Amino acid sequence: MLSDDVYVAAKRIAESSGRSLGEVVSQLVRKGLVSEPSFNIENGIPVFRVSASDEPIPSNRAAELLETEQ
Repeated sequence: MLSDDVYVAAKRIAESSGRSLGEVVSQLVRKGLVSEPSFNIENGIPVFRVSASDEPIPSNRAAELLETEQ
């Protein structure tokens, strides 16, 4: 069973590429199964990968964000 939005997206890809829906879904699932996590664990702490163009979050802004979470 596929969610409606996933079905629609996969069907569009299949129609535009001339492949069957099954082929498209299989390819997308395979990609998902082999994708790398978006973070590494360094000294027990998750370190997230970001683009070189992403701006760093200053420590005072990080502290503000953490305070709003509590």
